[in-house]
Amino acid sequence: MQTSSAAAPGTSSLTPGAAIDAGQWRVKPLRARISTEHPLRRASTRNSYLLVDVEFTNLMQRSSRDFAFVVTLDQPELARLGEPSIVLVRDMALPDRLHPRMPETLMLVWQLPTDVTLPPELHLSILGKTFKAADNLVGSPGWFNPAPVAHVALSLSAP
Repeated sequence: MQTSSAAAPGTSSLTPGAAIDAGQWRVKPLRARISTEHPLRRASTRNSYLLVDVEFTNLMQRSSRDFAFVVTLDQPELARLGEPSIVLVRDMALPDRLHPRMPETLMLVWQLPTDVTLPPELHLSILGKTFKAADNLVGSPGWFNPAPVAHVALSLSAP
């Protein structure tokens, strides 16, 4: 995870709703909001959640679940939120594999500790990988070397 909110050298700056091809995936950050409800759990007045909707299109030949670490929070004050849970928006369920050339919106969900103050704008990095026909270890093809390819700022909307 990057430690600043500025785009890294060599990365693109996206506007919300714009897409970028990031190796395996076409990624389109859509919106960010705060909610008092987790999309997969019963309502709780004690918890708050950061929800980020991102459209993913699988650009590979096979179905894949390698989408979990493509979009990362890009602000040091939010690093302690950890990894998000991921929800498939279409049927509000846990996603399995995303199929080739079928855009799907995924919701990234972070539970917010009570002492976290969110900034008015959320900064995200989009990581892409490079395809290698043969890796250096066993000679198998795969996607390697994740690196930032884009940066986006999303305004946070309240519940």
